[in-house]
Amino acid sequence: MRNKAVIGLLAAAGLATTFAALEADHAVRTAWARTWTVQAGELAAFARAATAAKNDFALVDRIAWMVKRDDVAYVLVLVPDGRAKFHGNPSEVGKTYDSEIARRALAAKETITQEVAGGSVLEVDVPLDNGVLRAGFSYGPLAPASRFLLAGAVVCWLCAAAAGLLVLKTS
Repeated sequence: MRNKAVIGLLAAAGLATTFAALEADHAVRTAWARTWTVQAGELAAFARAATAAKNDFALVDRIAWMVKRDDVAYVLVLVPDGRAKFHGNPSEVGKTYDSEIARRALAAKETITQEVAGGSVLEVDVPLDNGVLRAGFSYGPLAPASRFLLAGAVVCWLCAAAAGLLVLKTS
């Protein structure tokens, strides 16, 4: 009976460790999403100021700098008809975006977030006076941390299973 209790305790510890790893992974993604939302808001404020000062070059420079980051998939500013007025990829300037995601972004009255690209990118959409800023942030750079947390949970499970087998074998 005591051996069954030990095995049950080890299984519970494995489950608790897995749950903790998944919660930690979720907390990391949530924290990054909040950070990215703040960063998109700051870029939108910069875009408003640059547009008001008729300083397109400053905005182009800021967007070009931002898209060099590993965690930034794209940055663009759409005007109300869906055309890209500014884009981190200059060849995309003037392109019309008419997807459901773009329409939701243009219709937003306040900052919204949308999971795109199968959940690998978090898009933060911030309304501007004459359009919307769309910034896509990639979860890709977070992947090593996620793998580390999940690998730790797997190791704990394996250790619990091994300990359980040892308890059974010695009884």
